Amino acid sequence: MAERLYKIRYSIFLFSFLLVLFGDILISQEWVKLAQTVLILQNMILSLILFMRANELKRMALVLLLTFGAFFSICVYLIPGFSSYPFLIVYWIYFLFVSYQIYYDLMYEKKLGIETISAAFCGFILLGTVFSLLFVSMGSEGAFKGPQGTVSNPDYLYFSFVTLLTIGYGDITPVTEISKKIVILQGMIGHFYSVFVVGIVIGKFLNNQNVIMKD
Repeated sequence: MAERLYKIRYSIFLFSFLLVLFGDILISQEWVKLAQTVLILQNMILSLILFMRANELKRMALVLLLTFGAFFSICVYLIPGFSSYPFLIVYWIYFLFVSYQIYYDLMYEKKLGIETISAAFCGFILLGTVFSLLFVSMGSEGAFKGPQGTVSNPDYLYFSFVTLLTIGYGDITPVTEISKKIVILQGMIGHFYSVFVVGIVIGKFLNNQNVIMKD
């Protein structure tokens, strides 16, 4: 069973990420905050599949992140006025930790298949999510301006992916020098990632074709 799950680990993780992004669409407004908390935690739990063959130290680090993430998310939900920054920090470290594993597998996976495509998709979603957390931490200092002046935390996720996809609606804009630089950096990394991933996928496809022709 464990071996089966590991073979489709990125397909599972991609589905989990899509739930994080879109799972609260049909949820009543009064339950949205709880739903978002549950969806984030299920993503962190399912990430354990990615590290099934990793060393003990990595697995322990992930379990610690999961424990702290669950604790802080429950505190944010149950305790009025509890700062969300501890949870954001844990979540940011978690994303960097998982990102390394995904990009490593993407680089060294020899065969092109659905898992490679899923890993590439996960990497793209991670990129947008990590920057959204960075924008949230900067937003409290008035680094961004929305249509009504202020920008809510969920809007930073939207803004991050609009920037990453180079859509640029302009409804949310960076207003400080540092926020403008970070947005430029995200656009550059997003463009590089797209080219980089396409190069990897094409390279693996050509390599597979050469192997088939030799056989």
